[in-house]
Amino acid sequence: MARFQDIPVPRRDVLAALLDEVSATEDAAELATMRALFDTLTAIYHFEFHAELELMKRSYAPFNPDLDDERFDVATDSTEARAQQLNQRLRSVLERGNYKKLTDEDITHAFAERSLFPLAVVVDTSVYEEAVIYARGETERTAEVPRWYGLRQRVIQVPTFDRVCLYIRFKPQAELEQPQTRRSRAKFEPGTTILKLFRNIPKADLEILFPNCQLEMRASDKLFFGVPALLGGIPVIAKMIPAAFALAILLGLRRGEIDTGSIITGLTGLVVLGAYLFRQWGKFRNRRVLFNKELTENLYFRNLDNNEGVLTRLVDEAEEEECKEALLAYFFLHRATTASPPSSLTEPELDAAVEAWLSERFQVTIDFEIGDALTKLEALGMVVHDDQQRYTACSPEDTLAQLHVRWDAILDRPQSTTRSRPSARRQ
Repeated sequence: MARFQDIPVPRRDVLAALLDEVSATEDAAELATMRALFDTLTAIYHFEFHAELELMKRSYAPFNPDLDDERFDVATDSTEARAQQLNQRLRSVLERGNYKKLTDEDITHAFAERSLFPLAVVVDTSVYEEAVIYARGETERTAEVPRWYGLRQRVIQVPTFDRVCLYIRFKPQAELEQPQTRRSRAKFEPGTTILKLFRNIPKADLEILFPNCQLEMRASDKLFFGVPALLGGIPVIAKMIPAAFALAILLGLRRGEIDTGSIITGLTGLVVLGAYLFRQWGKFRNRRVLFNKELTENLYFRNLDNNEGVLTRLVDEAEEEECKEALLAYFFLHRATTASPPSSLTEPELDAAVEAWLSERFQVTIDFEIGDALTKLEALGMVVHDDQQRYTACSPEDTLAQLHVRWDAILDRPQSTTRSRPSARRQ
């Protein structure tokens, strides 16, 4: 099982736990300072990510299939430039939210694995200009799968992605090879870009997330219905051999060689044979309907958001991850710096301290992204390091003052004694 870098604990719970740690060892004044530091850092990330969200929405507008273009026409100076901006910003936000891009080998392997759903999915990728999948978190989850065509159930452990983000850019109308009449049932608009966010998706079922796909029965299901149909149809066909001569009977009637009773017998045989074949075809059709129903129900409860809503959720998740990483890294460096005797920490030492605390406090095992966390803290002026790459946290008072400077820069206000700052009080 791969260790992902996301921290599956809400930011509010991480903040509360860190403040509990501070209150257990520091006085009220130190606790108030740390609370103000945490609040200011959180506010800085919120404002910066809000600005990023607005830029992403603007880049996405020309390709948003949900935009009511009959009431509002998006003015675009360069559609291709907007597409590139969206691609770059989306990739950056996903990576900052600790999502990982799945390689072509990952996707091919997932398509080849046996699905948990009793169906085969054929994805038509010829209409895609670009298709990218990002995933975050991997968990072993239990699932019941049918055996012997539903007569028995078996519980298995299934490798499952906690989050899956799907980015698909469709080809423009001019580049689509198949004519419009053949594409009339396709549920997409040429030239648009769709974003989908799902939760708890088995690794073997990634193909069910793609649009413009077709459902087919597995070979075993076809045999399940086809063999009984063939065996059961042999007696019927044998009895209906006279029906094969119905046409000859009609021709014979014209010459007066066949009576009306023979004609009725022959036609009745044809009707019975046709009804039997129609019934077997109906069984296949009903099976397909059941497959579609099961697929729809599963995707309904696993879909988190679509299109522009995905941007908002991804930015929120990235903000949470960035903030948690910075808070955890600073707190444990500060703890080491104020210990008796004080000490500095290397990257591996800090990484081990954070992972051990998360495991003990929240029973989660992650691969903490220590390099990215220290880069953020250095950019904010919250830590320093020596020639041996040992890190030390700046004092909470100096750090808070540095963060206030950053806050003023975000709001573009001159520094003064009356400047507005985030409240140190939290609900």
